[in-house]
Amino acid sequence: MPRTLIALFLFQIFGGVASAHDFWLEPEQFLTVEAGRLEVTAKVGHADDVGEWPADPARVLALRLVSENGIKDVQSELANRRSQGRFGFSLPQPGVHVLTLESTGAISDLPAGQFNAYVEEEGLTPVAEHRSAEGLMQANGREVYSRRAKAIVVAGPLDGGACNTQVLTPIGLTLEITPLVLPACLEPGASLPIEVRYRGVPLAGATLHLVRLGADAGDMGQWVTGAQGTASLPYPGAGNWMLQSVWSAPLSGDPRGDYDTVFSSLSFSVGNIQP
Repeated sequence: MPRTLIALFLFQIFGGVASAHDFWLEPEQFLTVEAGRLEVTAKVGHADDVGEWPADPARVLALRLVSENGIKDVQSELANRRSQGRFGFSLPQPGVHVLTLESTGAISDLPAGQFNAYVEEEGLTPVAEHRSAEGLMQANGREVYSRRAKAIVVAGPLDGGACNTQVLTPIGLTLEITPLVLPACLEPGASLPIEVRYRGVPLAGATLHLVRLGADAGDMGQWVTGAQGTASLPYPGAGNWMLQSVWSAPLSGDPRGDYDTVFSSLSFSVGNIQP
């Protein structure tokens, strides 16, 4: 079943865009001419149905800025957010920065047919095997889900030195998408290697969805990670992009749901720096 239909099911059941799968951080600029203050919006939705995710401090487990100088806690920025999901943060120095957000858990309860279609579309093998083994294929799908998001921002000087950054390494998110090269340095024809990890281990069989951000937003393709948890994407074209993936594992003895599900995203810009 196409993701657009799955997102529509979620919208109809939960009554709003906040229940759609795609969730990401979108800075006002992925590439800035200098370090300084930058606005970013937490967004949720799919295609033409996108809104702000309510970045209330009570819904955020962690908000961090990663740079060559280490990891900085920037949760205090949420107290001064400009709107429901829009807030600012400071880039302390030039270079590559990664903003990360982790949300608290929420509950989803989908009818069996819709949940099974979503499990198949996203390739959630542990869930499919559990439902089959336990005779749950006709039961509602109950999840405790949370979100993880990363956004890559490059602050000038805009030269090839930024292409050799050491910042693009996993930082320990439950489900984490990491580019193995800086996307802003990609040249036409080059591939974009991606690694996905789940609880610190390379994850095989994860489905990656590539989405173009902006006025012509929409799905551009999907890939599945191999045995080493990696996938190689063809050059997507210059512009702003988001990769999204989801993974889930059975829960035992939790009255809130049967599966622990994590949605993860990586937003970035392609082709703005010449190495």
